Amino acid sequence: MFAHDRESMGRYQKTNKRNLLFFFLLRFSELLITQSDFQKQYLPKMYQSKIRVIKSGYEINKINKKKKKYVLWVGRLEPWKEPEKFIELAKNFPQMEFVMVAPTLEGYEEYGKVVQKETEYIQNLTYIPFVKFNEIDYYFNEAKLFINTSKEEGFPNTFIQSCKNKTPIISLNVNPDNFLETYNCGYFCYNDFNLMQKYVKELIEDNSLFESKSESAYKYAIDVHDIKNNVKKLVDYVNYRQIIIIFPKDSEALFNKESKRTFGGANIQMYFIAKELGEKDNVNTFSFIPNYNTIKFNDEDKFHLIKTFNEKDNILKKVWTFHKKIIEVKPDIVVQRGLTLISCFLALYCRIINIKFVFMFAHDIE
Repeated sequence: MFAHDRESMGRYQKTNKRNLLFFFLLRFSELLITQSDFQKQYLPKMYQSKIRVIKSGYEINKINKKKKKYVLWVGRLEPWKEPEKFIELAKNFPQMEFVMVAPTLEGYEEYGKVVQKETEYIQNLTYIPFVKFNEIDYYFNEAKLFINTSKEEGFPNTFIQSCKNKTPIISLNVNPDNFLETYNCGYFCYNDFNLMQKYVKELIEDNSLFESKSESAYKYAIDVHDIKNNVKKLVDYVNYRQIIIIFPKDSEALFNKESKRTFGGANIQMYFIAKELGEKDNVNTFSFIPNYNTIKFNDEDKFHLIKTFNEKDNILKKVWTFHKKIIEVKPDIVVQRGLTLISCFLALYCRIINIKFVFMFAHDIE
């Protein structure tokens, strides 16, 4: 599945550099799953017959809406997410409470420190360095507005989290398939910061407008992003019994609730897909994860976890360990998400040993 818009263009999410083996992925995958029609249009015409659009999914439950208190920003501290613009927004609305949940990302520690330092001088801005995956809904439920300042993304998980908690979205640059206007979920600002400030003011002051967008966002989440419906589509497309879900190395905090290691939206989507597949009687689902020392999470009974290699193993040992696990399970199909060189080699490997490979794009320019 393509997770970020860059991936559908054969480029890496973090560096925007071109993946020179992208052809392997396109050529040897059984299916290519995109999150939006916008992503689909960037893929070559000769592979369009392989493409299926499946929206990102979440467990959508009936909610008890709390009193909406603050303007929220959630994301890892990376330059392309432009958290500085949220900080500027907080400065310009001193009468409003702002909350920023923003862990520092490995490799961007110095950048993270600079951003954190900026937040210390703003009285109406609360900075929270880390929130556990299973606790983040609390903040979305209390938020009156959710702000996205990223330069580009695929379909952010935070958009679904906002909508399922009846929190309207104001986005500076990201609006997949124009859903904000189409479904009345919030406002798109066309990279115009002044327009963003205008929309924040409108939704804070006009309660009837806020309620309209709040209820529309919730309805949109139910209609479009219910994980049960989206996994059913995936099962219908692949129509196989033995499925392996490949989790990336930074998934540790999903399977150990004591871990404070950060992870991206692609990991969350694979988690929900694996969990939902694990509850189906007609499918055997195996989740391949690195050999983490500790496994401790609430849904352990719904997963068939298989530990593969240690993260510090050399590449040959990783390949051999992974191959042995594949032979043991004998899957019909392997599902992986997020563009890397390994994704491309995995597509080729699956073709060689006669296993179907499904790639799920993460970023629109992948």
